[in-house]
Amino acid sequence: NTLQAGQIVSGEVVRIADFGAFIDLGGLDGLLPISEISWERVSHPSDVLKVGQIVSTKVLKVDQEKGHISLSLKQMQPDPWQEIEDKFEEGQVISGTVRKIQSFGAFVQIYPGVDALLPTVEMSEQPNIKPEEVVQVGQEIKALIKKFAPKEHKISLSLKGMDVSDLLG
Repeated sequence: NTLQAGQIVSGEVVRIADFGAFIDLGGLDGLLPISEISWERVSHPSDVLKVGQIVSTKVLKVDQEKGHISLSLKQMQPDPWQEIEDKFEEGQVISGTVRKIQSFGAFVQIYPGVDALLPTVEMSEQPNIKPEEVVQVGQEIKALIKKFAPKEHKISLSLKGMDVSDLLG
């Protein structure tokens, strides 16, 4: 086996599971985990990939003993977190689209492939609110960048102290 980490390989998607896709690399199967499909959030691998599709991937890891090959599709694209390093800063008001709501907050896409967290405690001065009382999936909002750490892939947003008219796009 001559496969090595860092190598670019093409293969055919042969099976799709909830956790990723299996790629036939010509007699060897590689696993493309859901987290390595795209820089953007992927709900299910079948949203992006189809059985029979040919994909070019980067080899992340080869475990000779177990015969496991880990692949990445997203590393074939530029890292959007590097692109935003000089586009945003703490204290800046930015626009974004609410992508997902969890009990602890909402994920807001502020740049293609970059989601920021708007924690529930930063949504309102009122205590004990539910995120869906403030924002809805698909809603365009404006928020303040409270913490900006692109190297750690973390951006934290806040609505506190913002004028209501600022929030509605």
